Amino acid sequence: MAREILILKRLNHPNVIKLQGLVTSKLYCNIHLVFEYMEHDLTGLLSDVTFTTPQNKCYMKQLLSGLDHCHARGVMHRDNKGSNLLVNNE
Repeated sequence: MAREILILKRLNHPNVIKLQGLVTSKLYCNIHLVFEYMEHDLTGLLSDVTFTTPQNKCYMKQLLSGLDHCHARGVMHRDNKGSNLLVNNE
C-alpha cells in the first residue's frame, strides 16, 4: 500500500484522480485513502445516459491522456474498467 500511495502522490494530471490525504485509525489499524470527490463512475452513467459521438470522443481523449501521463511515469493501471473511470458533473 505504501508503494501505491507514493505513486498516487507523484501523479499530477487533470485526468488522473488526486490523492487528497490519508486518514488513519490507531484503534483499528486502518488506513483510508482520501481522493477528490467525483459524482459518478462511467458504468453508472451508461445505465442512465446515452452519450453523443462528441462526448464519447471527449471521454476517450481524457482516458488516453490520463493513461499516457501514467505510462510516461512508469505506472501501469492494471484495473481499467468503467467503474474505475470517474466523472464529475462538470
